[in-house]
Amino acid sequence: MPEWESYYAKGEEDEDEENEDGDAEPGEFRYGGRDSLIFLVDASKQMFKSTADDDLTPFDISLQCIRSVYTSKIISSDHDLLGLVFFGTRESKGSETFKHIYVLHDLDTPGMSL
Repeated sequence: MPEWESYYAKGEEDEDEENEDGDAEPGEFRYGGRDSLIFLVDASKQMFKSTADDDLTPFDISLQCIRSVYTSKIISSDHDLLGLVFFGTRESKGSETFKHIYVLHDLDTPGMSL
């Protein structure tokens, strides 16, 4: 049975220390990429109906969560990519092939423009 190899960094060793082939040793973790996260938000009529307990709609709660993640990513990581897409919309933007899809923010590094 072949050994499982992982290439994610443990952070204990210097990333320049690799074997002769340039590959990570089995069990040695390496990770040098960036995270990408696309938020897909339902924008249908049901999302705008508030519950009896709260004045906030599910759509409002979704946007609050997304705003929190965007703020956190702006502060903590300048390498990660975020995107925001609404589906179930009347209008379409950013997708010529699909109706009722509205791309508010393409997959890009988060900034103050949103």
